[in-house]
Amino acid sequence: MRTISVARNKGWFGRFRDATILADDVEIGRVKPGKTVNAQVPDDANNLYAKMDWGRSSPYPVINIKDGQTIYMNAWFTLNLLRNIGIIPIPIALDDEPR
Repeated sequence: MRTISVARNKGWFGRFRDATILADDVEIGRVKPGKTVNAQVPDDANNLYAKMDWGRSSPYPVINIKDGQTIYMNAWFTLNLLRNIGIIPIPIALDDEPR
């Protein structure tokens, strides 16, 4: 297991809701807008995702994540209804840098 920090910006999408952090399909934490949480990533995990309701972000590969690293959950505003209802990836991205 690796311990990571997940820092979420105060972006517009899901501004008043928690986002679930998934390692593959296993929930490893929940984070509120503007907050940071620690999570345990299983060694055999392949990808991280952010999830709200039935929608999820694009995958973030776990292979290069180091123990103690901070991953940033960057949310942004969109008028794309397909993103808002989760048909295509939701407007949240996991990244190495805050945006």
